[in-house]
Amino acid sequence: QQDAEEFFNMLVNRLHDELGKDEDITGNLKGEMNIEIYAKDKLISSRREDFYYLQVPTQNITRLDQSFQEYFKDEKIDDYMFNGEKTQAYRKTFVSKWPDYLVIQLQRWSYQLETGQRNKLVHEFDFAIHLKANNVNILDSDYSLTSVIVHQGDTLEHGHYLSIINDNDEWYLCNDRSIQYFDINTLRNWAFGGSISDDTSTGYLLFYKKDNLKINENKLAKDLEDYLNIENQKIWPSIIFHS
Repeated sequence: QQDAEEFFNMLVNRLHDELGKDEDITGNLKGEMNIEIYAKDKLISSRREDFYYLQVPTQNITRLDQSFQEYFKDEKIDDYMFNGEKTQAYRKTFVSKWPDYLVIQLQRWSYQLETGQRNKLVHEFDFAIHLKANNVNILDSDYSLTSVIVHQGDTLEHGHYLSIINDNDEWYLCNDRSIQYFDINTLRNWAFGGSISDDTSTGYLLFYKKDNLKINENKLAKDLEDYLNIENQKIWPSIIFHS
């Protein structure tokens, strides 16, 4: 089984490489990040990096806004060489351009140096359906949750993925071939963790969309649209919605 984050990363790279810049549909996922290093109150270096998702920590953290604070806090660099001598420096990271679709990977693991193994973190971790810029002050606009990829299992080596998605304000639980309507008010039970069992469910990848984002809808040819509507009416009731 491939890790969901690895699959997402592979998919984005594949689309970017094969479609080219003119037809790149990954642009709405791309943000821009600046990494700056300061020493003796002077800016020493600065570079810009593109990103398609943020990998934020969860260890000893219980809320997503706290994860953002930890991710973007200044990092101290000891013994940094500046003008031929060692000094203390700081690395500052900030987002200069937030993407239309914000993808967040929750680091639901801890690394054991003695064994070289990763253990799954199953403690309760809360993430909001609506991210408000005035509450998460690093954001430049409000975002709303559109989907969650959930990992079920008590270890990273074994388990099962399912997804919870929003389509036209209807929420669905997608579990292999079973797709069912989902009550978003029960999200905590499905994605926040908090217990240890064989089917412990924790959110792993979060997908948010900017509020008031204008989406350009591509129009299908009329005959193709009619054909797809007919096929969907036949397939959805009999195949999709079952368990």
